[in-house]
Amino acid sequence: MTVADLQDILAHIGQVLQSAGSKAPAAELTAFRESLEPFRQLGAKQFASQLTKLFEASQAPPKPPRRAGRAPAADVDSLLREVQDLYARTPEASTTIEQIEEAMKRLEPLTKDALIKVAEGIGLVGMKGKGKKGDIVKEIRHRITSRKGATQRVNLIDRSPFATVEAQVAGDSSAAVP
Repeated sequence: MTVADLQDILAHIGQVLQSAGSKAPAAELTAFRESLEPFRQLGAKQFASQLTKLFEASQAPPKPPRRAGRAPAADVDSLLREVQDLYARTPEASTTIEQIEEAMKRLEPLTKDALIKVAEGIGLVGMKGKGKKGDIVKEIRHRITSRKGATQRVNLIDRSPFATVEAQVAGDSSAAVP
């Protein structure tokens, strides 16, 4: 038995429904019969197997989308500028360790080559020899936090009573430390 045979049977049932005055069910049956047209040549078992596969596929949970392994080139350039800006602002008191850590988290999805480009953007050379991406991010973090720490140490050390006088003599009263 083929789907074509099933269509013939459904056509006869539709005629019976039509003659009995059940026009809505007859119309639905006709629409169903016509939707089977692409499957006319299939056998009944083949058709049932195809229906089962389609039903199971529709009930299965959707596959999660594939994660892209690398960030787009535009992101690399914008992250490079961001890290360079952060590096330049590191000595400022308004730059916090939290801001540095947030920037480091945004670097994690980058490829090794992109991380090398960012590292070179803040003066770190020789990063191609680093084995893993995590090592490069660690070096970038160390470079930025070391600069932050050096600035903080200088501010703590330069608390002599002469620092205020020296800054005023130099003409920079904004740099005077009380």
